[in-house]
Amino acid sequence: MMMTDLNPAPLPHDPYIDAVDQALTAAGLESDTYGTSATEERENDGRPTLSAVFLWTGENPLADPVLMPEGMAVFWSPAAGWRWAVRREDGDNDPAEPLTIDTWAAPFTVAARLAHMISLADWNGELADSVRSAVQQWRERPATMTVTVRDRSAEAPWGHGPTAPVTRQVTISTRCPACGGLRGEPRGQNSVDDGAHYWVQTWTNDCGHVDSYATVIAEVGALSAGEAR
Repeated sequence: MMMTDLNPAPLPHDPYIDAVDQALTAAGLESDTYGTSATEERENDGRPTLSAVFLWTGENPLADPVLMPEGMAVFWSPAAGWRWAVRREDGDNDPAEPLTIDTWAAPFTVAARLAHMISLADWNGELADSVRSAVQQWRERPATMTVTVRDRSAEAPWGHGPTAPVTRQVTISTRCPACGGLRGEPRGQNSVDDGAHYWVQTWTNDCGHVDSYATVIAEVGALSAGEAR
């Protein structure tokens, strides 16, 4: 902790400000200097005030060279709470803006809010770009639905022994291949063919186009071929 010459003795808010400094450092937001002070000047609550300030110079890696070439400052007082400001070339500050947290916010909350205010809240790291790209690709993938259908192409031809229905669970687009409209909601159906029982799913498309199991199986084959390329 840095104390001013006017206040060489410990001040009542020193432990809190020290804890905030530790939280800032732990979050990678360590200031270049910070200090506490007391004054008899009346603040907006009409009482003598205690205060604290954290300073980041323009050389600090947290200071954006375009937005804050001279650095930034964070202020605290019991009446005004937490505020921050961009430093100017003349040594003064731009008008301070509130951090919009409680005056006695937990130290880690102060660090998190400051990171957000200076646009450091986004995750950055060695894997950040690849993860963002993977998430974007996942979000942009075609929407699909998984259904159980009968695959007659995998069954023995008619007349070659008892009927043995073959069913498959397949993944297809949620969109009608004929017009792009949404396919209907799948529902289960128990069926019988030549005494053989089997369970499949059916759906009704609002667009009126009918999906036969044969065309669905063909769609699955086309999707698999596209993925293999």
